Amino acid sequence: MTSRRTDERHAETRRRTRPSPLADQDTSVAHSGGVDMRGLVTRDYQKDYPDSKHAMLLSGNVVRFLWKNIEPEPGVFNYGFIETVEGAAGHGSVKLRILGGSNSPAWLVDRCEPFPYVEGTSGRTHRMPRWWSDEYLHRWEYMMRVVEQGIGNLVEVVAQTGGGTVYGEPFIRSVWQNKDMYNRIGFDLTVDRTALDTFNDIVRKVWKGQQIAQSMFQWQHMADGQPRQSLDLSLEATARWQPDLVGAHDLRETPGAPRKEMWDRMAALGLPLYFQTARPSKIGDWRKALDFAVGYDTEYVELNRDLESYDFAELGGYGWQLG
Repeated sequence: MTSRRTDERHAETRRRTRPSPLADQDTSVAHSGGVDMRGLVTRDYQKDYPDSKHAMLLSGNVVRFLWKNIEPEPGVFNYGFIETVEGAAGHGSVKLRILGGSNSPAWLVDRCEPFPYVEGTSGRTHRMPRWWSDEYLHRWEYMMRVVEQGIGNLVEVVAQTGGGTVYGEPFIRSVWQNKDMYNRIGFDLTVDRTALDTFNDIVRKVWKGQQIAQSMFQWQHMADGQPRQSLDLSLEATARWQPDLVGAHDLRETPGAPRKEMWDRMAALGLPLYFQTARPSKIGDWRKALDFAVGYDTEYVELNRDLESYDFAELGGYGWQLG
């Protein structure tokens, strides 16, 4: 015999996790408008907002989901994401970031000829699906349609993450760590470019009423069997896609020549900009980092997990300048 508390928990799981009624059709929800995302926002609402002493200074929140948690079984969705976004929308504008790739559901990874993938920063090995396959792209679009149907009227900005990244930058491939594997499975620049174009088409088709944000990174690709990094390729793709916002996820006090060149060339595209501050160990003086953002006439800055250590009054001043 199960306890009453266990029965209630199982009932809640059944309520939240159920098959999608969505057919393969265009069901875009009309966007309600809302406030443009400006100023200072959280990097991760679920982790950063609820206990933030700086909450009153924040004009919005980034809500971050992993695909494997949204669709744990084929066509069966955990609708708890609706409550999360409703909570975030009660405190300002909402930006949505969904991560696939190594964060894809296990059932889909198994279907898409997985390969071992070493993530560049942590060195951790993941089972990565072939995110450029037709099966993967079809399921990505279907998942996006279900999510849009549930929360489209609450979301202001949608991040174009692509599918093959541990994080949220569509260009990152960690090809130096994975060169031999990429060569064996036939991944090259043409495959990469074609898949990213498809991801861009999907986000535009599904999220018709939202601003689309795309993060910049020097494009890592395979040419003649060797890794190549080219900011020119990243900029060419971005200019072709024409996102509503373009940004970078590593705002720091001393960016160094490669990052500063990237920021300058991002600004030269003439598209509205956003930044995400670097992790605590890399940002340096957060004031000087935010000075860069103000200097670029940035729309908004996503604050990393060390925001609680920032001076309240000074941070409010930056929020006023950005907003």
